[in-house]
Amino acid sequence: MGNQNIHFHYRHATESPRGPISLNRLINMYRKGEITDETLISMDGKASWSPHSAYRDMLAPILESEWENICPRCQTIIDHGTHTCPACSRQLRPKKNTVFHYILHAFRLYAVSSGRTTRAEYWTFLLINIGITLALSLIYSTTSSHQDLVGGILFGYAALVITPLVFSTIRRSQDSGISASWYCLLVVIHTIVRRTPLPAYCAASIAVLAFIAISVVLLRDSEPGPNQYGPSTKYP
Repeated sequence: MGNQNIHFHYRHATESPRGPISLNRLINMYRKGEITDETLISMDGKASWSPHSAYRDMLAPILESEWENICPRCQTIIDHGTHTCPACSRQLRPKKNTVFHYILHAFRLYAVSSGRTTRAEYWTFLLINIGITLALSLIYSTTSSHQDLVGGILFGYAALVITPLVFSTIRRSQDSGISASWYCLLVVIHTIVRRTPLPAYCAASIAVLAFIAISVVLLRDSEPGPNQYGPSTKYP
């Protein structure tokens, strides 16, 4: 993303092409909603038009980074992994993400297994969902009326969050540099042990060890820099 000489043209469905615009301008317009995923984009040197969503992989390190990546002072786009603006020498700071940002991001990557999820993002999403589920369960168990309604809401909510939670767990493992296949293997071992007629102390010991192993993976900090699963948004 360090090439500031790339320019683009864009057009909406019923409008004439506009441009050229810089990469900086393209990203700012996308963030302001002036360009959407359906807006057609053409890069200099290419005759074809593609929807903006086709450039998502190229723009992902800038749009998803937890660090400032466009200088607030001079609006220069910053290379991924650089914490000082090369144009005006301004020191950049980590973005201040909110709980709402973490939840929205998890749902936006609803069933995406590629990429990485930071520890803060994962545990915020997990704990918020545990809290909501416990609250709904408490209401269901204590109410004497409308149990069918509350039960339906509880079931619907669980069905809604289970998919993004599973895929967030996969990305969390990858963020710490560990393949999600190990996590899946531990889950399978944990499930088999619980259903196998072993002595109680043996089954409990194996289940506890599997649970600890899974927790250690999910509590590990992000692996600095890029790894085989993508760039780090926390330690570029």
